[in-house]
Amino acid sequence: MPQELLRLLSQEPLVKRWFIDELKVTDLHDGAPAVVQLRANPVTASTSVAQYLKGKFNNPEAYPDAVVLAGQQEILVHKLVVASACPVLAKHWDPLWSASSKPIAIDESLGCEACSVHPSHSTAALFLEYFYTRSVTWAAGHAELGAALQLLVMACMYGVQHLVCVADLALQKMPDTENCCSVLTVADHHQAGRLRELCLHFIKQGH
Repeated sequence: MPQELLRLLSQEPLVKRWFIDELKVTDLHDGAPAVVQLRANPVTASTSVAQYLKGKFNNPEAYPDAVVLAGQQEILVHKLVVASACPVLAKHWDPLWSASSKPIAIDESLGCEACSVHPSHSTAALFLEYFYTRSVTWAAGHAELGAALQLLVMACMYGVQHLVCVADLALQKMPDTENCCSVLTVADHHQAGRLRELCLHFIKQGH
């Protein structure tokens, strides 16, 4: 078992408990293989990360070891999951095993004044949940303009390029005569090149 992982387990009791109770890894010493002892409902080689993490997001019973504040509401997360997918938030947990109970307030740097887009708590939850599921579950069952624009801004500001693409694809279906200019403004500021081209084409065609 890697030394860095052993150091993390020694300094983070919740993570160690998660390893033992959830992953069923009981041999925690230098040189021990980091394997899962198969029991009932085992984690197997064919189990994807997204499948295993299903239901773990914002779940107080899933041994979360960090808190993210969105507005005035807390969202429970796991440092390892979030930090591995989001380089900006990872800086708050460097090193990962440093003990800290101070919540990260992501809303302090949210929003883009140039675009007049400020992500809501629900969008922040979508953003963080994506790291667990690798998919976006829209509140209305489908992408809505406001939520998609907020998610695009947030993904860009926090350096999650794949999620930028997800929001970009959802927004490409939405430009119309009423919202085309506002969508173009967001696309122009937030690395959504394909969406920007689509909006410009829409405007040039006079639709």
